[in-house]
Amino acid sequence: MKMILSRLPALLLLTIGVFQAEAGTVFYAAIPASQSDANSGISASNQYTSAVDGGNTRGTDRVVNGITLHALTGSGQSSIADNCTLNTLSGTLNNAGGSPANIQADGALAEVQADMTFNAGAGDNSQQEIVLDPASLTPGTTYDLRIYIGNSGGQNRQVNLAFVGDGQAPVETGFFNEDDARTSAGGFKEANQVYYIDYRFTWDGNSTPGVTITQKSGSAPFCLYALTNQPVTGAVAAEGGEAEAGEGLSAGFVNAESDQVGVSSDDFYNSESLNTNGRWIKLEKWGTCWQPTNVTSGWSPYTNGSWRQCDDCGWTFISEEPWAWCCYHYGRWCKIRTGCGWAWVPGKVWASSWVSWRQGQNESCSCIGWAPLPPEASCEIGVGISTWVDRTCDIGPDCYIFINIRDFGVDSFFGCGCIYERTRNVTIINETINITNIVYNRNVTYSGGPDYNWCNERIRKFGGKEIAKISVNRYDDPAKIKGGKFSHVEGNQLALLSPHVKGDKHPQHAPKVAETVASNKIDHGWSNVKDPKIEKELKQKIADETKGKTPKTFKATLPPDVAQKITKAHGLGKTATPGQSPLLSAGKKLPTTSGAPAGTAAPPGKHPGKPFNLPATGPTATPSGKLTPAIRHPGQPLNLPTTAAPATPTISPTGKHPGKAYNLPTTGATPTAAPTPIGKRHKPPTSLQPQGVTGSQPTPARPRHFATPPLTPPLTPPQYYKPTPSPQPLYNAPPRPRGRPTLTPTPTPRRR
Repeated sequence: MKMILSRLPALLLLTIGVFQAEAGTVFYAAIPASQSDANSGISASNQYTSAVDGGNTRGTDRVVNGITLHALTGSGQSSIADNCTLNTLSGTLNNAGGSPANIQADGALAEVQADMTFNAGAGDNSQQEIVLDPASLTPGTTYDLRIYIGNSGGQNRQVNLAFVGDGQAPVETGFFNEDDARTSAGGFKEANQVYYIDYRFTWDGNSTPGVTITQKSGSAPFCLYALTNQPVTGAVAAEGGEAEAGEGLSAGFVNAESDQVGVSSDDFYNSESLNTNGRWIKLEKWGTCWQPTNVTSGWSPYTNGSWRQCDDCGWTFISEEPWAWCCYHYGRWCKIRTGCGWAWVPGKVWASSWVSWRQGQNESCSCIGWAPLPPEASCEIGVGISTWVDRTCDIGPDCYIFINIRDFGVDSFFGCGCIYERTRNVTIINETINITNIVYNRNVTYSGGPDYNWCNERIRKFGGKEIAKISVNRYDDPAKIKGGKFSHVEGNQLALLSPHVKGDKHPQHAPKVAETVASNKIDHGWSNVKDPKIEKELKQKIADETKGKTPKTFKATLPPDVAQKITKAHGLGKTATPGQSPLLSAGKKLPTTSGAPAGTAAPPGKHPGKPFNLPATGPTATPSGKLTPAIRHPGQPLNLPTTAAPATPTISPTGKHPGKAYNLPTTGATPTAAPTPIGKRHKPPTSLQPQGVTGSQPTPARPRHFATPPLTPPLTPPQYYKPTPSPQPLYNAPPRPRGRPTLTPTPTPRRR
């Protein structure tokens, strides 16, 4: 189903669902102020067809989290970098750079957000266009086209972005203030939030993907900081699903598909380990589930065993329980008021563990804890499960196991006396924060949580046993596991049964159900909190610590060191050769373009939103004698290049842009001898140009946080200027400079 984001109120979010072919949708992802590079969505574990850095004139391309962003600098009406072209329909491209204090980002991303390419000298309601080269794309592949947004000086840059690329109607953001994140549909609470707008589309192989940007005010233009385009389908599955005899599957790699929780499957119903060590029950909400019967009183999941760290797949729970191979690596756990108190809900996707993590937020709290994820914890491809899980899934204090960090390396938690009494959990949760980070994309599943090095440093400090690393080898046939039926540990190697689970609508071996459990017997972990006031305060604390993050606005991301290790070990992130898809394992050939070298924009005849296989006629000759690509317009009929500007004023044709019917005002008479070439656009009349500017060559407007001597009168403050509020610091962040920004006149472009 086509999902279109219309002009929504600021706090309304677009639901992220399962994306169908031939569908495009927009969602918003926040980037934290600290460790911005690692959490920017830019990762060496991904493939990129385009990665550009707007306004970078410093001579060297910048690298964010292992990915090079190629400089897209403004000059004239068109600029090209890494299979991406930025065009203006009026005005000219310019660059600006600096380091404003209101950028809430660090690392290389902070430098990227400080530089931009923008459109100067254009009129009100003028437009710019971003075009992806179809020759760099593969038909039928799904892509994430991401545009990075930030505050460039509090100038109230009202813009609308219309995305196209799947042969469908444009997906629009609606007008929002680029300098105030609260006005976007991302639901952000801080004006200076740095974030990206993600357009996910499946390319139809016919139209040319792109974005049309409409700016309300010519003197407050859209600023392009950075853009990336990455494939999200056709995943590399290391060694596939067919391991050779005696060899295991790579631990973190999966055949990516939506994680179905509450699945019926003969892979589980036929298992001797489940049928001889427990009973099958039916939960009213989740279907046929399994409950262990050979555990002692007080037992709970993820206690009878130990934690180890795996470079490929993250925190791995190792247990000698015969059913651990499935119940700790597939599905979820549900706390219920019958039997042993817990029931396992089968699921399809493998992970080294499925838990929510919490740890002390300061030196005075040495606790660390985890809770089995409930079936409500959906794990969507490309989203994963992050720090918002306690709130979104209502995980109560009784579900958590807390210990002193000193005991984190023990061989088994249950029965060793190291687990805190659950009566203390309300107090402990008030002193801890959620650090869950389960990454699930088309390449890998990674169960992140506490930092491994931090844990061992704390363990050494308090005199405990350090946590060892382990390699996980997965097998789809138990006969291939040496020394055990379902799992076997030898040294630092864990061999584990790990079949590719198939859902069966009509299983051949449906188990006998011992009991049916109604929904009112499901306990979310709040039953022992008797005081409604305490429950309300604790839920508010959990809500406050998420800082508004939801699955729609914040995705789990691989830590930088993990991404590098996975890339090195499994060959991800390699550069595609000309004529070959970036997904090297797919083996698909790209559409070829005669005479177009790799890394250049598509030749004339390829237009965003329209078929791209039209005949090309060559570049456009500009008055200065420089050649630039013919302007391509998303959703616009073919624009043929011209060889010279008309000698007399022309009337601009009606321009219809994706999602917006737009007619430029015209002046002058229609020439009789020289008709307007198709696609040639007339410059907006003087009445649409910025205040205080006269003549045919207006002084370019530029962001105001750069100290260049004023050359023209300032813009009227009430119309173009809005003070930027001081950002609220995150935990332990140093105070930022405060004070009202000084209004400065419109400067000229800064020389590099």
